[in-house]
Parts: sequence; structure tokens; C-alpha cells
Amino acid sequence: MPPVTHTFVTKHRQPPCNHPPHNTHNPTQANIATLQAEVGKHEPHLALDGGPGAGVRVLVPVYQAALDYLAHDGMLVLETNGKDQAEALQGQMQGYQKNVSLDGGKSVTAKYASVEVVHDLFCVPRFVVAHAAHG
Repeated sequence: MPPVTHTFVTKHRQPPCNHPPHNTHNPTQANIATLQAEVGKHEPHLALDGGPGAGVRVLVPVYQAALDYLAHDGMLVLETNGKDQAEALQGQMQGYQKNVSLDGGKSVTAKYASVEVVHDLFCVPRFVVAHAAHG
């Protein structure tokens, strides 16, 4: 994968940044007890609630809105819980497209041309890396 500094080109000077919840809906005390101590003891429970199912509720508007800001071939990287979130997001993002306005006012269809799951240093499927395409 090319360095982020060369491929994360946006219409604006600052790339979007987000660190959403990584857990599924309604984190229980048992679930929270399995988290790293610095997370389970200090984070507000609302910050740990990623929504029902795979817990990607808060990630969906991030990848949807990102297409409004990413230039052609701009990169979006989303961190997930390293479980089923990465594959759930990959599946959703592969078919997503929307109309966006370019700087000159021209409207085009934007989508994610490639969506890959990337493993962290412990071989956990942690990140979803996607490149925008305008067509």
C-alpha cells in the first residue's frame, strides 16, 4: 500500500478523522470487563456503544459523508473492533455510491473503487481501507 501522505488527497486541507465505538450495541458489564482496563474503566459507556448487529452504526455515516470530501483516489481508513466489523463494513462500502459536487460545481457519481480489510500487527482484521472513485 502506498504511503498515506501520497494517497489521502481531499478537497479540503485536513483529512477527516474519527475514532468511533468498536463494540456492539448495549455493552454489558461482562463485555466491558473483557476490554483493556484503560478502555473499560475510563470510557463513558455511550462511547463504547457501536449499535446493534456488528456495531457499525456510527461508522456508516462516516464512510457515506467521506465521499463528499475525498478527491478521486483519496483514501479513507476506518479502524474497527477487529472482529466482524471490518467484514461488515467492507461489504456495505463495496456497493455504496452517491452523487457529489466537485470543486467546479460539476456533479458526479462517487463510490469506493477498492475496499480492503487490513490486519494489524497481531494479524487481527482491524482496518478497512477504501479509495474513492469519481465517475
